[in-house]
Amino acid sequence: MDSLFFNEEHTLLVDMVKDFANTEIAPIAHDMDKNCEIPKKIISQMAELGLMGIPIPEKYGGAGMDTVAYAAAVLELAKVDASVAITMAAHTSLGSLPIAIAGTEEQKQKYLPKLASGEVLGAFGLTEPEAGSDAGSTKTTAVLDGDEYVVNGGKIFITNSSLAGLLTLTTNIIENGENKGIGALIVETDNSGLKIGPKEKKMGWHASDTRQLFFENMRGAQYEIVQTANYENLLWLYLLALEIISDYSTMTKVFTELSGLEDSDLIFDYLLNL
Repeated sequence: MDSLFFNEEHTLLVDMVKDFANTEIAPIAHDMDKNCEIPKKIISQMAELGLMGIPIPEKYGGAGMDTVAYAAAVLELAKVDASVAITMAAHTSLGSLPIAIAGTEEQKQKYLPKLASGEVLGAFGLTEPEAGSDAGSTKTTAVLDGDEYVVNGGKIFITNSSLAGLLTLTTNIIENGENKGIGALIVETDNSGLKIGPKEKKMGWHASDTRQLFFENMRGAQYEIVQTANYENLLWLYLLALEIISDYSTMTKVFTELSGLEDSDLIFDYLLNL
């Protein structure tokens, strides 16, 4: 795999992470699992090594490396301790990248340097009792009140809950009594309306910080909305994807033989009704 995907920069990163994991994490991995906690020293060391902002652009304080580098670093950590790996991965993929990808320039400049340096840990609140991967079923609401949103609801199974200084959460955006769709709101975790539940007792990843979050009239600034869902665009992308799949399916012998369909229009209708 190394020769296929790795360049010299990737190799140097992997060697560094491997050495750190074996030297600093491996000797205390059993104790971390037993105590259900990652020492703050480990997180600080990862920050010092630049592991908390691997894919974040350099202009915002990150390493600006590619997905291969990021995935390889997570893999090396996971080989030694999965809880440490998911702590870093949740901070990066969920706590930082949504802002890097969809945030405003002001939000990026305000938050990404602290996230990329590891000065602040990030978390992302999506999962609810009735809305896991189905974000459209989100029950949490953010009602516009002046220049702030008042958030009520809650999240479950949120990684880095009590460690994070910054939380991005999905919520229904309500303005003037109208639901504008699902959006993401950035809040700092010292918010008085945010209540953090006790650590979950899990079958694995014991040292990973996983908790329930409660929003009780929690206030968030209007300008801290990352993005509101545009259902017209989502529908257009869905139909475009179906069109691409149906055209491709006519060229795959296995699909046409199994479905008995050869015309792309018929395949499109078939996929649409799945």
